[in-house]
Formats: sequence, C-alpha cells, structure tokens
Amino acid sequence: MPESLDKKNFIYSLKFGLILTLLFFLFHLVGLTRHSFWIDELHTYGSSKLPIKELVENRFKAGHLPLYFLFIKYWCSVVGYSEGMMRFPSVVFASLSFLAFFLLCKKFLKETHTFTVAILLFFFHPFVFWASQEARMYSILILITILSSYTFLLFIEKSLERDLSRINTPLTPLERGLRHKCRTTYAPTNLITYSITILIGMSLHMVFILQLAVHFIYLLIYHRKQWIKLALGIILPLLILSPMLLTYSSMQEKYNPGINLKLIGPGKAIKRMAYIAMGDPQPFFKSPELLHDIFNWLTVFFFLFFLISSIVYYKKLKKVHSIIVQDIHPELSSKCSEHRNTFRKRNAQCAFPTNSSFLEISILRYSFYWVGISVLIMQLMAVLSYNKIGPTRYYIPMLAPIVIIMAIGCVKWRKYFIMNLARYLFLATFLVILFLQFTWKGVGVREGIKFLNENYSVNDGVVYCSDGALSYSFSFYNAEGMIRTGISKDLLDKEKLLEKVKAFAQGKKRLWLILYRENDSPLITLLKEHPELFKQSFEEEIQEVKIRGFEVRDF
Repeated sequence: MPESLDKKNFIYSLKFGLILTLLFFLFHLVGLTRHSFWIDELHTYGSSKLPIKELVENRFKAGHLPLYFLFIKYWCSVVGYSEGMMRFPSVVFASLSFLAFFLLCKKFLKETHTFTVAILLFFFHPFVFWASQEARMYSILILITILSSYTFLLFIEKSLERDLSRINTPLTPLERGLRHKCRTTYAPTNLITYSITILIGMSLHMVFILQLAVHFIYLLIYHRKQWIKLALGIILPLLILSPMLLTYSSMQEKYNPGINLKLIGPGKAIKRMAYIAMGDPQPFFKSPELLHDIFNWLTVFFFLFFLISSIVYYKKLKKVHSIIVQDIHPELSSKCSEHRNTFRKRNAQCAFPTNSSFLEISILRYSFYWVGISVLIMQLMAVLSYNKIGPTRYYIPMLAPIVIIMAIGCVKWRKYFIMNLARYLFLATFLVILFLQFTWKGVGVREGIKFLNENYSVNDGVVYCSDGALSYSFSFYNAEGMIRTGISKDLLDKEKLLEKVKAFAQGKKRLWLILYRENDSPLITLLKEHPELFKQSFEEEIQEVKIRGFEVRDF
C-alpha cells in the first residue's frame, strides 16, 4: 500500500478519532475552574438543589426544560457540588461532540485537507471551549444536534440503498452481493437512534425544535419518499414528551404575537453566526473600544468571506456533476446509474458519482439548510416580536454546519493570493480569540464573595442587585453567614425601595452593595439621593463585579 494512502487510512480511522477525542478531553480539562460561576451557572446550582417537583416547576417558569438540571442534581448528589464537578460533565459531552463531528466529517469529507481543517477547527474552537467549561446544557446540545443530523442522513442513505436493492431485474453475482449488503445494512437502528436524539434534544432546550424544522423541510424538498418513515421518528418522541411540553407551555408568560414594523436587518444574525464560527470576542474587550470593534469586524468578515467561498465552490461542483448521488455509497453508483429512470419514477433523487466530491455536495447542501432555515425562523420570531431566542448561545446548534462551511470555504481556491492571505489572517484571528478564551479570568463572582467574606464584620449587611442567581453565590461560595437582602431590578418605586432599604439597615453600621457586570440597580440612584442616610465610603471593581461600601447614618 502506498505510504500516502496508508496515512490517509489512519487519519480517517476510528482509532485516530478516539485518540483525538482523548486529547480533546484532556485539553478541555485545563483551567476548568480558573474562573468562577456566572449568573447562568449559579442558576444551575440553585435549581439543582431544589426538590425534584420544585426543580421542574422552577425550570419551566424560567423557560427551560428540566433534563439537564435533573442530571446535575443526581450527578452532584454523588460527587458533591463544586465548580469542577459541575462543569466536568460538560467536558465529557463536548468530547463526545468532537467524536460525533469526527464521524460526520469522516463520512462526508473525503478530501484529506478539508477533513483535517474541519477537525482542527472544531478541536480548538473557542465557542466549544466555552461550552465545555460551563455548567450548562450547551455542550450536550451540540452533541445531540450532531448525532440527530448524522443519524438523519444515515437513515436517508440506508433507505435509498434498500430501494435500490428492491429493483426487480436480473442480477449478476456481484450485484446480488450488493443487494444482500443493502438488505443487511438497512435496519430500524438509524430510525430508533434518531428518535432517541429527538427525545433527548427536546428534553434539553426548546431551541432544538429548530433542528426538527430543518429535517422536516429538507426531507420534503429532497426525499419526499422517506417522509412517512421519518415522520414516525419525529412524532413518537414528541408524543412521549407531550405532557411535559404542554405543562411547559402552560407555565410560560402569555405571549400575544405582534408584528414588528421595523425592518429586521440581518446584521445581528450574521454577527451571532460569526461568533459561532470563530468564538465570541465581546467578553474580552471591554476596553479599549477600538480593539473590541476591530475583532468584531474581523469575525464577521471572515465568516462572510468563507461562506461566500463555499457557496461559489458548491455551485462549481454542481456544474461539474450534473448528475449527483444523494447520500449513497460509491460502490453502488453503477447499479444506480443502470436504473436511473426507475428511481426517477419512484420520486427518489438518484445520482452517480465520478469521485468522492459528491459527498461534499451532500454535506454542504445540508449544512446550508441546517444554518439557513434555523436563522430564518429566528428572524421570523423577531418580526413577531418574540426575542427569547436572541442570545448568541442559542445559535450553538448550528456550530457543526458552520464549521464545515468555514472549513470548505477556507480550503478551496488555494491558488489565489487573496484567498491565502485571508486564510492566514483568519488563522491568526482565530488563535487570538482562542488564547483570550483560554486565559479569560471570568466575571469575578467568586472573587467578589471572597472579598466580602474578608471585609464583612458584625453589624454589616449585604445588598445584592442582579438576577436572583446572586443569592445562590453566597451558599455556593461559603458565605451563608452574611446578613443579606436582594433588590430586584424591576423595583422602581422609590418610596417602597427606600422603605425596604431603611428596614434592612436598621441596627447596621455598614451596607455592602454587590453588582453583577454593569447591572446597576435603582438602589444606586436612591443612595445618591439620600446622602443623609447613606454615605459611600468604599468602591472596588473585581473583574465584572462591582462592590460598594456605605456607612449607615442614624435615622
């Protein structure tokens, strides 16, 4: 066997994929507790400490599905609650995501250079690194979206193979062997596995419903014959989950859809997709503002540049391959070619490859739908004035197709100077964002609570102003002994606010105010308006947490 072919076989082998997965796991364990929990992670802790019934109700009211939080509850009941133990499952799920992505690319990216770039982009991806080191459900959401798409595509492929094996014509011994292979490789396994991914995905996060929309539309456009079979794989898990989904819907705030008459530009969606493609530089550049803007523009530029490049490459392949095999093994292409008219009558898209590039067409086309349909639905929700799916992290189910699109767009057209220059600049920007993600100090909640612990004394009181999650930080970071009260951001009635603060300040010498990020409370204005009651004597900013000390005067 030629040395180059032997090397390629090893790169594409499952053994190599498992080795890389182990390295991925070890790499993402580095610095697992280097920064403290932030608000969402504190919500994970707080909700997982509740009794099961209260946990489920709490998550439903917060707009989340409970599966991940139940898992954390049982996991931490065994290993204990700590930053490392609560984040550890995310590293495991992210590692499995990498392995699933490796298998997906192994199946469809037969050109070694493209395959290698895609795998490396995912391995070192800043957004994957973030998801793998956060006590939230996003790393398992990446895993489930990749597995659902992988099993979806395999199901279509095996269904087409079985259709081919049923063509009633005289067969040669070789053809009989191929028919036997089709019959033995087709099994309900892919459909069952697909249904399981739907069951898990819809129990993790409602944003997974975008994945179902992609599959439904893609199937109706390209594989209508398989619609009834796959519909069972979608409907059955949804029926199982229907009591939970109905309960979830009933506990949400009543939504009255309206039409946003303002033009919804694509800018925000493009920026969020660019962050998913290269990592989000926003947390690292609070100042200087110029550096923040430069990296924002760079991420958007490279995303659009390689997206356009992949679209051009896709159109070029379509022209070269006027007849394309849709998700079918190359060794069956001659058989497919012989029965082309039969397949057309059966409304099955059939094609016949001359080389492995047809697989790139398959995965590129599916990736475009995977991203495009999801974004269009999100934009439609914005038009209907429903903005609960706006944050960048809700675009994370699109990470795998975006990486594939970026990899193909980055690798092709290597002979052009501008393309090479863009590729090197992209690599430099990507590595800088990865380095910043790797060294990021975090929001500083842990450090802020530690500071209060060190300076808190008898007759002090602490007022926390943020989402209610900051209340969990006191127990999580061993500061239960502090006398404290929470001030809602929505408490704008100054008289009621003053009464609450005065009642809390009774008998105290100092008040400590802890603010998360720039989330100033109406309490700040109140304290400034009543210097006769409270005098600020101290201010400290610890990363993204601001602590202020006030002397309480007699009143």
